[in-house]
Amino acid sequence: MGWEAAFDRLTEQLDPYHELLRFGRVSADVDDPDEWRAELRRQARRDKIPIRSFASRKRPDGTTHVWAGKARIGADELRSRNALVAVQREAAGRAELRGHARIVWLRAVLGEEAAGRCEGCGGRVYVARTTTPPTIDGDVFDRRCG
Repeated sequence: MGWEAAFDRLTEQLDPYHELLRFGRVSADVDDPDEWRAELRRQARRDKIPIRSFASRKRPDGTTHVWAGKARIGADELRSRNALVAVQREAAGRAELRGHARIVWLRAVLGEEAAGRCEGCGGRVYVARTTTPPTIDGDVFDRRCG
């Protein structure tokens, strides 16, 4: 699979519970935060996955920002996430050398791979820590920002 297909797979929208399972966390802007959180907790209880969920104050537009994540991560998962962050930093540094603005990371899969976009031009970047050497690819490396 090429980096474009991997980027698309990472950035596709899933329902909140499947996004939590795939990425380890999920967030949304919703009209009814209690309903959103209760449904997520119900599904997590069914699968015996401990989660924590939070909600911000209601915004002027009537929505509330909510988020949830796995309640515990193990030492192996923490090491894996830290290793992915190192690859993300390397990719962002390489993109900066091509004149790109800050890379905004859109998705990261539990320490394995991540997808991001240049804040300036919208160029895409994909990284995967699971290959040796790590995969760092995207159209941000083929063009300059702007």
